[in-house]
Amino acid sequence: MTFPDLESYDWAASAERDLQNVDKEHRLLRMILESGPWERLHALIGFEEAFLAMYDEPEAFLELMQALTDHRIRLMRKLKEHYEPDIIFSMEDLGSRNASLMSPQMYREFIKPFQKQMIDECHRLEMYYEAHSCGKMDNLAGDLVEIGADILNPVQNFNDQAFLARTYGGKVAFDGGHDLCVNLPETTEEEIRAEVRRAIDIFAPTRSYFYTNSSVIKKNQAIMTDEAKKYGFHYWTREGLQAKP
Repeated sequence: MTFPDLESYDWAASAERDLQNVDKEHRLLRMILESGPWERLHALIGFEEAFLAMYDEPEAFLELMQALTDHRIRLMRKLKEHYEPDIIFSMEDLGSRNASLMSPQMYREFIKPFQKQMIDECHRLEMYYEAHSCGKMDNLAGDLVEIGADILNPVQNFNDQAFLARTYGGKVAFDGGHDLCVNLPETTEEEIRAEVRRAIDIFAPTRSYFYTNSSVIKKNQAIMTDEAKKYGFHYWTREGLQAKP
C-alpha cells in the first residue's frame, strides 16, 4: 500500500504561516490528527467490509491497521517537530446512538493495540493524547483509560455520564459532554444554556473537566461560551470546589 510522502511537504513553511497568531506561551495548542487508523481503514474499504474483514480476513485486517498506524505515527512526529503541540486530538469513532460499534472483545483484539501504539508514541513525544469518539462508548472508556488516554471527547449524553465521571474522574480528563441539541438552529438560548450547565454539573466535580465549544452554529457557539464562563466560574468559587494545592 502506498502512503503520501510526508517528506515532500513543506512543513516548515506551513508551521510558520499557521502559528503566526498562536499564543503558545499562554495557551495550549491542540492539533487535530483527523482520522485514526480504524477510521481510515473503513473509509478506504467501506464500513461493512471492514467489519466483515475482522471475521473473514483477520490477519489482513491487522496488517492494514498496523500500516495505517505506522503512517499516523510518522505524521504525529512531523507535527511535533514543526508545530510542537501540547495535545494531539485523534478521531476514532467507536459508538452509535445506542451502543458501541463493536463488543469490548472485538475492540480489544482489533482496535485497542493500535490506539495504544499511538498513545505511547504521543507520550514519548511529550504530548497529551485526546481520544475522540462520537456515540455511546462508555463500555470502552475503561480500556482507553488503561492504555493511557489523557482526555476523552466528546463524552456525549448517549453515554452514562454520571458513571463515567464517578468511575474515571481524576484518572482522565473529560472534554465536552453536551447533547447534540447545541448543533440545531431551532434550539432556544435557554435550552443551550441549560445544556451547558448540565454538562458542567456532571463533570466539573471530577476536577478533570474542561469546556470545548462543540456547536457548529456561530450563534449557539457564542451562547455556549458565555454560559460556560459564567457558570464555570460559579463552580470554582462555591464551597467544596476551591482550588487545592
